[in-house]
Amino acid sequence: MATSISILCYHQVAPQLPPGFERYSVTTAQFAAQLRWLALAGYHTISFDQMLAARAGNGSLPAKSVIITFDDGLRDCIHYAPPLLVSYKMTATFFLVAGLMGGASAWLAQEQAPVMPIASWQQARDLLAAGMSCGAHGLTHTRLAATPALQCEEELVQSRRLLESELGSPIRHIAYPFGSYNVAVRAQVMAAGYATACTTQKGHVALTDDVFSLRRVPVYSFENIVDFAFRVRSGYSFREWLRSRYQKKTA
Repeated sequence: MATSISILCYHQVAPQLPPGFERYSVTTAQFAAQLRWLALAGYHTISFDQMLAARAGNGSLPAKSVIITFDDGLRDCIHYAPPLLVSYKMTATFFLVAGLMGGASAWLAQEQAPVMPIASWQQARDLLAAGMSCGAHGLTHTRLAATPALQCEEELVQSRRLLESELGSPIRHIAYPFGSYNVAVRAQVMAAGYATACTTQKGHVALTDDVFSLRRVPVYSFENIVDFAFRVRSGYSFREWLRSRYQKKTA
């Protein structure tokens, strides 16, 4: 049974890296190579619900378990990623910005990043039909920890309601937009009925970890397949791992 789980965090998958958003994107060729490595290395994709079941003692997980996630619901990502996942018999969870479906990633303009199209509701339904899962990523992709309590509640509650209404499927999992959360936001996520919440903090996840502050493993276009493999296995890049080892020795 898996002692730790690697939750991979992607944002964009497209044939070419979008200018200005290269860091958070991978090409379809890179993504295919990463899935190929996961398959050859013996990894199995699982869902958040499977992780929770194992945590509760209901069933076990493969020794090499990985959860693949995509933030933002960008149109190109939802067009190009699922066929590759299906070809490798893998699954993923797509965290969607419910209030902007069919529109554009307006929040990126404030980050001096390119605004890109967001998938339509029909494309999201097609994800479920292809065996993928959907989760919430807020109503408008705002920084929840910097949002007034009532507005934060709206972001959490309405995004879940809208997703469940449009997709006809329970929405139990959320990824904090920008990774922004605190103790109060965590409490509101629980009150809104979510079962897990993903952060942008780096590292692996143990079954005993807090399910409302799950760490993830970021995937970057500028790292090669060796870097990717090291991240999957350790939760960190080789340089990050070396740095942490050095800091421990000199502390």
